[in-house]
Amino acid sequence: MRRSIRKRSANLVDNALRHAHDRVRVVVLTGPQHVTVEVTDDGPGIAPADRERIFERFTRLDGARSRVDGGAGLGLAIARAIAATHGGTLTAEEPTRTGCGARLVVRRRPRYTRAPLAPRPEAHCR
Repeated sequence: MRRSIRKRSANLVDNALRHAHDRVRVVVLTGPQHVTVEVTDDGPGIAPADRERIFERFTRLDGARSRVDGGAGLGLAIARAIAATHGGTLTAEEPTRTGCGARLVVRRRPRYTRAPLAPRPEAHCR
């Protein structure tokens, strides 16, 4: 399982690095009912009409890019399949800020739930 999750994460980050101008951001959020991994970049973004199509095998939106530079168009399809295998989803969503590149989001329920941590006694700093 860990190997496939690493592969999914690597595919998402590699894709973001390939399209980013300067910045890629990975955020992991956890809660009692969900785990969310969000990968964003500051590249040209994904048109709303293409946000589902990018997960089809062999799909590359930039036809001018060679396979050496841009891959075979399998990374996002593989990443989505891995997410689904683990009971999750992978979607391309609207950037949180207009015109700010691509935003790919993985959501899944946690495999297990943890009891909430007991509050720590307040530390006294001097």
